[in-house]
Amino acid sequence: AYHAALLVAFAALCAGALPAWLFVPLGVCLYVRNFNAIHESVHARVDPFDPLRPLRQLAMIVHGPLQLGRDELSSDHRRHHAHPGDPERDPHVAVHSDHWAEGLAQALFQPEIAAVRHLRRVRAVRPGMRRALAYNVATSAALVALGGADIVWWIAATRLGSTACWFIFDYMLHAPGVWGRTDALPMPRHLRALWVALF
Repeated sequence: AYHAALLVAFAALCAGALPAWLFVPLGVCLYVRNFNAIHESVHARVDPFDPLRPLRQLAMIVHGPLQLGRDELSSDHRRHHAHPGDPERDPHVAVHSDHWAEGLAQALFQPEIAAVRHLRRVRAVRPGMRRALAYNVATSAALVALGGADIVWWIAATRLGSTACWFIFDYMLHAPGVWGRTDALPMPRHLRALWVALF
């Protein structure tokens, strides 16, 4: 639903019905909420007989041709939980950052870094990954065809959303003093409001 809402908002932007200054923050919120929904579904029990299972890739928001498909992302996320913080086996790279600036840079390019690391690890472009890459290329081309110059706003919203997700989940939540914490983090009121809007 969040992906569909983001596509509708982009179409409205392209039609001149939604200004870019409103589309970008809305897009970031929709991206983060979609990321959370995908994250929750990765941890849910998989029903191999679910007739909608082949459509799961459609939940992925494409912000470039080189990013993992949903199945590959799920596999990498399970590896992250099996080997948290292990620089050799944990594919979530920002977890290994020593400084917030390094974590932020890695979060910015996480989709591409994850795709390259995944391909190096499996040493093949398997059929599922080929389908995901074809989907990413086709979706990117369709978005460019729809948006023309407005594609810059799609890229801005989705890249900011992706960076926020990976920085928060992989760097901030794995930082000492936060990792394993069960009580609420002390945050100023304005940050709490932003947190509620995003998550």
